[in-house]
Formats: sequence, C-alpha cells, structure tokens
Amino acid sequence: MAHAIADMLKKNPMQYRSYGPYWWVVKKILLSFGEDYFGSFLDAEWVEKVTYGDPVWDLLAAWSYSEYALDNGLIYSNGHPVVFINDDGESEEEAYTLVDDDIETYLIG
Repeated sequence: MAHAIADMLKKNPMQYRSYGPYWWVVKKILLSFGEDYFGSFLDAEWVEKVTYGDPVWDLLAAWSYSEYALDNGLIYSNGHPVVFINDDGESEEEAYTLVDDDIETYLIG
C-alpha cells in the first residue's frame, strides 16, 4: 500500500494535501519503505497526535481521511478541520494547515 501511495503521489504530488494531518504518518511510513522522493522532514508533533502506533492502522486512518477530503472538496486544500476527543470525552475542533515544504518547493519548481 505504501508503494502504491508513493506511485500515486509521484504522478500528482499536490494530492498529498488530501491526507491532511495524517500526511505526516503517511510520509513516515513511505520513508520507512525507502520512498524518499518526497523529502525527509516530518512534523513530529503531528505524527504523535495522529498515530495509532501501527503502520497498518495509520495508513487506514490516512486513507479514510483522504476519502473524506475527496468527498468534501479538500483534496488539494491546505486547510483541514481536525476533531480531537479529550480525556473528558468532549470533542474539540481545531483548524489545521498542512504545509510540507519538501513537496511545496517541488510543486513550485
């Protein structure tokens, strides 16, 4: 699955934005498979926030979010709504802006 994602992104790099905050766990997994085409910077804070601790679960969550992004017109958007459930069981929504300079620089160049 990681190599299929890498192949898709090589054809359409801007689509990385469809993963929203899950992009960072996707990129981490891609790097672990030797797919360094997209640079090596990782936003460690967001990797920690969204990881499930298992690459399979992380890829499934990222894929699911990208489907949500596609359905809601966010496939190329940098802005994404993120909802977190706190320890009290209450939800908190946060606006997230995805910018991976490694890919953005490539897109401009």
